[in-house]
Amino acid sequence: MTTFNKNFLEVENFLNPEEQQELINYLCKPNFPWCFTHDAVRGITDKIIIHDDSIVGMFHTFVYDGNVVSPFYDDIKWIFSKFESIGLADRPLMRIRAGMFFKHPDHGSHPAHVDANGVNHTTAVYYVNDCDGDFYLYEEKDSDYPFKRPLEYTIKKVATPSQGKLVVFNGDHYHASSYPNRSAIRLAITFNFLP
Repeated sequence: MTTFNKNFLEVENFLNPEEQQELINYLCKPNFPWCFTHDAVRGITDKIIIHDDSIVGMFHTFVYDGNVVSPFYDDIKWIFSKFESIGLADRPLMRIRAGMFFKHPDHGSHPAHVDANGVNHTTAVYYVNDCDGDFYLYEEKDSDYPFKRPLEYTIKKVATPSQGKLVVFNGDHYHASSYPNRSAIRLAITFNFLP
């Protein structure tokens, strides 16, 4: 058993090949309800303004603020037993969100962010498909900048998505995704665990 130590963990084939394909089939079936987001990083507001730099994509939220908000939650909860292998299965879930980005010419990273400002949490990102669109983890922490954002970021780790990979890190660290430039889609599920 590899236990997450509050720093950074990268696990290849977190799900076995059959489970990986089951998840792809489930999330990519024609009647799975994906929602459009005009800004996948900065979040949804009451006033929708689509800027040239908006990070557009699709998402589906299964759990929000610790509450199940999707009727499709029961279909994916089997994944949680897999978190036993890294010592996270007994922690309460704060959020589960599937996200999809489409092929895009932008080669840069998205804006750095934390998933929950001021909340002690662990973040796990599961990559559903093989794709480009690297993940960036930064040295800077939300707790070091309680009332402002860092002006610059220092890369701590870079992870390239691959089908079945799980990346786990201290949710206090700023991090960023990026668009795929060669792959048709970049499909991931983010799990936020409370201590």
